[in-house]
Amino acid sequence: MTETELRLQEQLVSVFEELNAEIKRLSSELGGLGYKQRSALVAHVDSGYTMHKELNETRTKWEEMSEVLNVQKWIFGLMRQYRDLWGYFDNYDEIREEIETVKSAAIKKEDYNIAGILTHWLKKLP
Repeated sequence: MTETELRLQEQLVSVFEELNAEIKRLSSELGGLGYKQRSALVAHVDSGYTMHKELNETRTKWEEMSEVLNVQKWIFGLMRQYRDLWGYFDNYDEIREEIETVKSAAIKKEDYNIAGILTHWLKKLP
């Protein structure tokens, strides 16, 4: 492996590890939001169903974070598919191409949140 290829692999491993850490962080945070949503639902019921705004806000936050987490898990799974036994990423150009394809589809569907998440991680890839 050349020095350039080795540096490229180190960058890919760094992105992979950062993505894994972010997934763990978001998963924990999402669990907390789940409890907040449950508490908001209980408060909504206890109030005689008058706390619509609070319930909607907690549900919206949970849904938004779930979407971010799911996209990041997809990218992580994609990268894991291309990782070999030694931890290097074979055909790493295909990782970028596949993310670009999904990003284009998201833009076509006007799902700019997903496109933004994909763009964020694309910028990190070498």
